[in-house]
Amino acid sequence: MFVTNEYQAEKYTSTLKTASYFGEVALLKNCLRTASVFSKNYSTSAELKKDSFFSLIGRYPFIQKSMEDNIYDSYNDKWKKFIKRSIKNIDYFSYKISDKIIEEISYMFDTVSLKEEDFLFRAGIVCNEIYIISNGELDIYVHNNSKETYVETLYTG
Repeated sequence: MFVTNEYQAEKYTSTLKTASYFGEVALLKNCLRTASVFSKNYSTSAELKKDSFFSLIGRYPFIQKSMEDNIYDSYNDKWKKFIKRSIKNIDYFSYKISDKIIEEISYMFDTVSLKEEDFLFRAGIVCNEIYIISNGELDIYVHNNSKETYVETLYTG
């Protein structure tokens, strides 16, 4: 099935069937979900709540290790691949940092979408984040003595 994403591009999605599972990455990595799931018809699902999940892996730590190994080896969506590639291009993130650590860092990034001419942030505010451009382009301006000066345009990556 294809759906239209926030950039009006067609994106392939899959249909979950009996015994399919989902949500393990966001739960284990304590990150935001990257997918939406909706029922096409009547459905019943088994649910393992966060508290029960962490109680389970507290009792059986090998389950967490097994899940992390599986995620590292097989979970390769386009977003994760892009973030990992971009992190490796940031000098101070890539210097002597293992692929496993870059993998962990990749789960900490959230998606921020802007409309044309929206500000990501303005001069004079406290910096609380680092950004990587995944789509589009951003203009950088500096402010000096109440004057705004164009510096450069940043592109994807």
